[in-house]
Formats: sequence, C-alpha cells, structure tokens
Amino acid sequence: MKVNEWENEIKMERKQKDIFFFSHPQSPILAEKKYAFEGLDYYLPDQKYVFEIELHEHITKESINVPDTQGNEREFPRWGEFRFKIHDTECKLQAYNWLKVPVYAGEKDYKK
Repeated sequence: MKVNEWENEIKMERKQKDIFFFSHPQSPILAEKKYAFEGLDYYLPDQKYVFEIELHEHITKESINVPDTQGNEREFPRWGEFRFKIHDTECKLQAYNWLKVPVYAGEKDYKK
C-alpha cells in the first residue's frame, strides 16, 4: 500500500470512529457531553511504525473471555505473537483468534 493511501485509510477510520463516538447510542461519551465533542486526539500517522512481520503461532493456545457490547462472553484463543523491534527495544504483540463468530439480526454471515 502506498504511503498516501495508508494515511488516507487511517484518517477515514479515525473519522468513522469520531462519528460513532458522537452519534451512536453505545458511545462511551455521555449524551449531555456530546454537544462539545470535536473528535478524539490522535497521533499523526508515522510510516516507521508500519510492520509486515511473521506471526509466530503458539503451540498451546490458551483462551481469554471478553464481554461484548451485547453482554455476551466471547472466547478468544491466544493464537500467536508478532515479534519486532522499535528503537532497539524487542517487542511482542499477542494475536488472538475469534473462532466462534455469532451472527446477530441484521448482520451479514461471514462464515458462508
């Protein structure tokens, strides 16, 4: 992906998030404070923090349960980790997999 496409994609995602925070009933912003909401503060996109790296899959996949916005518990197995370096610091980012994707009324079934 070209840098300007990447930056435009990030800006669009951020704009969509700001719209959600301003208008959606499940927004974490209280209704009485939405009138003053002008968007979240974001860092500028920085190409040096873009990585294309290998996923190191875990042999044993321990799971965590995460509540969703509907009040359901969803199970996420810890699938693997990404390993990378930032400013001479070795980093790991855990990757989780969502195996049981529920379909709610009005949503598209992506399993088909």
